[in-house]
Amino acid sequence: ARGEFICMIGSDDVYLPDKLAVQVPLLRDAPPEVGVITSAIEFMDAQGNRIPQPDDFGIAHPEDVYLTLLNSCVIAAMSVLVRRSCYDKVGLYDESLPFEDWDMWLRLAKEYKFVYSPQVSAKYRRHTNSIFTARRQQMEEGSLMLLSKHRGYSAEGDTAIMRQTRLRSELLYQIGSPQAAHWLRVRWQDDRSLQSLGLYLLAKLGVSGKRVMQFQKMLGRR
Repeated sequence: ARGEFICMIGSDDVYLPDKLAVQVPLLRDAPPEVGVITSAIEFMDAQGNRIPQPDDFGIAHPEDVYLTLLNSCVIAAMSVLVRRSCYDKVGLYDESLPFEDWDMWLRLAKEYKFVYSPQVSAKYRRHTNSIFTARRQQMEEGSLMLLSKHRGYSAEGDTAIMRQTRLRSELLYQIGSPQAAHWLRVRWQDDRSLQSLGLYLLAKLGVSGKRVMQFQKMLGRR
């Protein structure tokens, strides 16, 4: 790409006609420390019918975008407009990761400010057989891989990553992921708690995570 700004879209998503007319002036007139414009979007089903947006989707406070993104990817690629020069600084997409968009937003958030526009710029098509519903194990494993890449940037960020590691590793154990023991070990290395050590050892021994979680719940430990 050789233009001043870059935007992207999936093959089954839709830009609204005025997306660029709204976003380009916003980014062009913004100070140089602003590298990204993101906006509200609408969700639609496979047939194009509007569906409710998840409550936790979107950037309510752009000044905290890095920490917000460590909890989940709440920026849709088709909603974004980025200065081309930003990619010269942070590099291209890391195709070794399953969620390269999410990784890119985190890398950009370390270097640049984001501006949020409440005006809807695009429509995101959500399929019932998408990765978010049909491939939960791969999604959680990929999320932990991505978050591990961003350890060490800030103490506050590391705290958020450790919290996500705690939650996601336990979920992997519960759904029977072969990678659960690895991530439970990372969790134990983070907090050095007896509970984390116990879960790691149980997973390593092949004890059913689903049964362990049911037992924990019965005892009221969660």
